[in-house]
Amino acid sequence: METCTFCKAESKLVWKEKEYRVYCCRLCGSASLKPVPANIHSVYNELYFRRWYLSTIHSRRRYLKQLFSSLRRCLPAGRKLLDVGCGVGIFLEIARDEGWEAIGVEISPFATNWCRQLGFTVIHAPLTAANLPSASFDLVTLWDVLAHVPEAPAYLETVRRLLKPGGAVLIKTPSHPAGLFRLARVFSFTGKSRSLLHIPAQIHHFNPSSLMKILLAANFHRIKILKVREHPAAKISAKSFPLSSFSFLTKRWTTSRFWWPSLVAIGFVSDDGKNLGK
Repeated sequence: METCTFCKAESKLVWKEKEYRVYCCRLCGSASLKPVPANIHSVYNELYFRRWYLSTIHSRRRYLKQLFSSLRRCLPAGRKLLDVGCGVGIFLEIARDEGWEAIGVEISPFATNWCRQLGFTVIHAPLTAANLPSASFDLVTLWDVLAHVPEAPAYLETVRRLLKPGGAVLIKTPSHPAGLFRLARVFSFTGKSRSLLHIPAQIHHFNPSSLMKILLAANFHRIKILKVREHPAAKISAKSFPLSSFSFLTKRWTTSRFWWPSLVAIGFVSDDGKNLGK
């Protein structure tokens, strides 16, 4: 029996292709990839960042700036910020420009060095090994990070420890509802349906309900879940589905009108810093 990564309840198989399987929790609704590739961190090399981030850096900066500005009224007071999985520093620059005292944590040697050359303080380590002091940040951000780390529950626990009383976590992650897995099952015969699910890079898959449940279980409260439009560079390419008979459908999937949105979640710790439970 497979169990949920987050709540340890029984999980059911919802998709499979080649060696990969995704199991969805019957209780919280989160879904996780098994097995997790042993070399998952090696994906985030120089080629990855140049292809997906540096080549679109200006549009990504505009996108993140607009998104973060739209969330300003939801954010806590204070100016100390930690960006987890800061990549090549796109959001660190935005936060600095808006007056935040921002530092980053990043597992990629290339991205870490890139940020340091821009003048940022970045710790080269997983968040759980960064040895940061407790209650030291007003805001911790994870932009498209939580879904990509095998130890996601430990990340949430660490985030909570790092936040000051009244501080908040801001999480952006793809929205992968049940309908997306049904579509992926239909196209599993192509051997390329995993592209729809961003597998194997994406390990965990959330919908609004499951994301709310795991944040409540991690002792966050005053949680807001928002649906937002994804940056165009994140959409799947029709080239992943080379069958000409499906060209009309794949073109529709690659437009923002027909693509699933991303989720943004904001959750707070209590003002006295104590666990509130569920």
